[in-house]
Amino acid sequence: MSRKAAFINNLIVSAVAETELMDTSDEENENILDELEDDLSVVYLCRYSYQSKVPKSYGFYDSVFFNLDDARFKRFVRCSRQHFSIILDKIKDHPVFHGKNCEKQFSPFFQLAVVMYRLGSNGNAASIGKISGLFGIGDGGTIDRLTARVFESIIALESEYLKWPLEEERMRLIHVTWDELPHCIGYTDGTEIILEEAPSKDSESYFSRTKKYSIKLQGTCDYTLKLRHILTGFPGSVHDARIFNSCDLAVSPEKYFSGEHWAAADCAYRLTRHVLTPFRRNNSSTMSSEQKKNFNKYFSSYRVRIEHCFGILKELLPSLKGLRLRIYNKKSHEFACKWIRVCCIIYNILLPFIEMSDFDYTINEEKNDDINFTVAETDKVGQAKRAALVEIILG
Repeated sequence: MSRKAAFINNLIVSAVAETELMDTSDEENENILDELEDDLSVVYLCRYSYQSKVPKSYGFYDSVFFNLDDARFKRFVRCSRQHFSIILDKIKDHPVFHGKNCEKQFSPFFQLAVVMYRLGSNGNAASIGKISGLFGIGDGGTIDRLTARVFESIIALESEYLKWPLEEERMRLIHVTWDELPHCIGYTDGTEIILEEAPSKDSESYFSRTKKYSIKLQGTCDYTLKLRHILTGFPGSVHDARIFNSCDLAVSPEKYFSGEHWAAADCAYRLTRHVLTPFRRNNSSTMSSEQKKNFNKYFSSYRVRIEHCFGILKELLPSLKGLRLRIYNKKSHEFACKWIRVCCIIYNILLPFIEMSDFDYTINEEKNDDINFTVAETDKVGQAKRAALVEIILG
């Protein structure tokens, strides 16, 4: 009898004996059997009754990685040595790297290198087997454990690198962009983070209008393309407007906007005093079609900044072009959302050092400006605010 079979048999015998010897009710017996079922499910997840030994070699890391030229190093971990060191310095003292049994961990440098390579890879290059073979580490859970550590240390930086501008900074943003869109402090839109495979649970909700399985990422950036607010976790079938209506920017706008401040969005969003959009086809304004067309063209030339932001984000960390994660329960969904948040934080850390000319990307987001929405624009303050903006822009 194999060790697995013997273990299963012992579980069954123990459970039956426990129910026979104890004066238990039917409900208690049922609970014991439920626990047995949980134990058996864990055993069956272990597909092999022995632990295979994976050949490991640190030759690449020891002999090749540190001798890569600057260009190849940058392609490998998505940033230069100097900027890699900046990220490392910010996370290396996090308690996750210095807890119990920390002497058995790889160095923070090594762990960050593996994770940056993982975030910067998609397709077959992102497979656990290829990454473990390249770095000479186990594929049974080692990569997942060190990824979890690095993610925890980077998420700890979120309040520093992914935050809404305070009043003083909002005034500065308005001053710099006054000749473009007066009082505008940000640009909002949503994008799909494509999943490489269909989720095994509730896959229909992840199936988007673009006929792909995805998780939605909604972001708001400033004129420098720095992400100021993100919300992720909604499955691909959820409309951008619904996502925005669920976030703090819409629920508690007084925390984010003051005075005449507002954010620019496309026609998928609802026109309000804090979110201005282009004119829809079914707009009943007395303005001429030519005025609406000219305003929409001008307005969209600046609103498109958030789409450039998403384009650079996905080029910087290409794992977001096709997330190679299996979503099968709540925990795996939350891990995918954490992956996206980590990428956004790293993007903001590296943004000051990014050369925009290094990124060749195409904006292929779904365009909503020409969609004939049936829901009328009813916010009078938003309508008046946009009308005043038209007068300023078009004269």
